[in-house]
Amino acid sequence: MKNVQDVKTLSDKLIAYLRVKLGNPAIDFASPLTRQQGGYETSTYRFELDCASDELCRPLVLRLYPPFYGTRNAIWESTVQNVLAGEGYPVAQVHVVCTDMSILGGAFFIMDHLPGQLLVAAPRETVPGLLGKTHAELHNIDPGPVIKTLNDKGIAEYDYSLTSRFDWL
Repeated sequence: MKNVQDVKTLSDKLIAYLRVKLGNPAIDFASPLTRQQGGYETSTYRFELDCASDELCRPLVLRLYPPFYGTRNAIWESTVQNVLAGEGYPVAQVHVVCTDMSILGGAFFIMDHLPGQLLVAAPRETVPGLLGKTHAELHNIDPGPVIKTLNDKGIAEYDYSLTSRFDWL
C-alpha cells in the first residue's frame, strides 16, 4: 500500500505544481499518474490532463530524478531532447522542467508520451538494427544548435565533450 500512497502523494503534489505553473486552478488529471517501466535512473509516470487548458493537452510522461542526481541531469536531458526534437529527431518534446527539488523530491520534467514500445520489449534480433539506424540518423544532425543551447544553459563544454566521456571510463 505504501507505493499507492506514494503515487497519490506524488499526484497531489504534481497537480498542485501544474495549477500554479500553468496559471489554471481548474487543471486536473484526465488519466491518473501511472508508474511505467523503464526510466533507468528515473521514476517514470504516464498521465493526461483534463485539457482545462490547451497547453499540455496530450498524453504526457513525468520523468523524476532521485534527489542525489541534483538538477544537472534534468537540465541536460531536457535541453538535448528539445533541440533534437526541433531538428526532427524522434524524441519527446519537453514542456516543463522543474529544478526545485522540494516540489516532488527531485528535479523533474514533463514531456510528450511517444507511441510505440520500449526498446527492452522489442524482439532481440531487431535491436542492433534499430540502434544502428537511430544512431546513424542522430549523426546526420548538425551539433551546432545542441552545443549553443547547452552553452546558453550554462553547461560547460567539458561536460558534453568526448574527453569527459573518456575521463569517466
